[in-house]
Amino acid sequence: MRNGKLLPIIITALSVTFFLSSCEKDENPSDKLIERKDFVLTRSEMDFVQENNGFALELFKRVSDMEKGKSTVISPLSVTMDFGMVSNGAAGKTRDEISDVLGYKDGSVKGLNSFCESMLEQSSKVDPSTTIELGNASVINKNRIPLKDSFSKAIKSSYDAEVVYKDFGKDDVKGLVNKWSDKKTHGMIPSILEQQPKSDSYAYFMNAVYFKGIWSEKFDKADTRDEEFKLEDGTRSKVRMMWQKHKFNYGGIPGVCDALCLPYGNEAYRMVILLPQDGKTIEDVKSGLDTESWSGLINNMNKREVDVKIPVFETSTDLLHLKDVLFEMGIRDAFSMGSADFSNMTNEKVHIDDVLHKARIKVDEQGSEAAAVTVVGMVMSAGSGFKAPEFHADHPFVYAITEVSTGAIFFIGQYTGK
Repeated sequence: MRNGKLLPIIITALSVTFFLSSCEKDENPSDKLIERKDFVLTRSEMDFVQENNGFALELFKRVSDMEKGKSTVISPLSVTMDFGMVSNGAAGKTRDEISDVLGYKDGSVKGLNSFCESMLEQSSKVDPSTTIELGNASVINKNRIPLKDSFSKAIKSSYDAEVVYKDFGKDDVKGLVNKWSDKKTHGMIPSILEQQPKSDSYAYFMNAVYFKGIWSEKFDKADTRDEEFKLEDGTRSKVRMMWQKHKFNYGGIPGVCDALCLPYGNEAYRMVILLPQDGKTIEDVKSGLDTESWSGLINNMNKREVDVKIPVFETSTDLLHLKDVLFEMGIRDAFSMGSADFSNMTNEKVHIDDVLHKARIKVDEQGSEAAAVTVVGMVMSAGSGFKAPEFHADHPFVYAITEVSTGAIFFIGQYTGK
């Protein structure tokens, strides 16, 4: 260990920024939508999507438990792609644990890279009316031992990540990273770093995703009203509630919740809302969510006319420390000073010190805006014809933003009114 000090490596994912916009009914720039295209994935990549959705659901349940009833939003895709890059530097049990928890059961970094590469290449192509931009980059301290060539080549090839070396003691690395964040997220995340990195910091690995779309069936702002929202503690509050009646995919889990899909653009992307039925809570909904139940829920929805109300809301989830959560989920050696093996990244002995995550979402008549940031810190070691059903989200609910053909969960959260 050089000079007996711990030298921090910071691995940052500036993900995921989503701007899901809906306009008023007379402001439709996409009356003539191009037919939806589906992702083209290999069988192993499709299998991974299903398993990774399991990771997304489990991570969400654990994080929402941490937040103790507050409205919460996270980006599992941000965490997945960040650890996807990091896993290229891992070896042995460290690599296997990361792959297993993310859902790539065979421990293949090549397979995980292939999935992330497919996401990068195809996300922006399935709906021309929707803008999706994904980007990766890294800034390395040129005063430290450089990345191994094999690691640099892997993240350049699969993640299209630019690798830049800077003097962390002299160059304005903070300004460089924040400028990149501001540009890649279209101003949604104007800054990530609050101070210049210390001179003994090693690197920043960055990932950003930007999404902009419109509702397929837009809400009319004139129909938005102040209405009561029933909190789970029995109290009530006033919220701005949007309304429309239209045909949507509708279903649910019998005896637990109703479910509704609100599509965007040509319906390649959608928001899925899970609304607890009378006598049930969002905890009841979350407790039954896993890979199998989620797939069954989505696959058994049918299109029918639904009377829809959803609130205008904004949720921010500030600085979550995910180290303990991910450790409990099975990523163990990566956090251990004595056991972590990142020998494919560097010749120095390193381990992950912490994983930080921040996210934000805004939903109103003009659309939905969301952003997420993940920071992984490393240190050196020595229907039928009945009346239209009512889907009035006037009490806490769970929601997710997904891609249709793969079912991949981009965002998942809960709105509790708090």
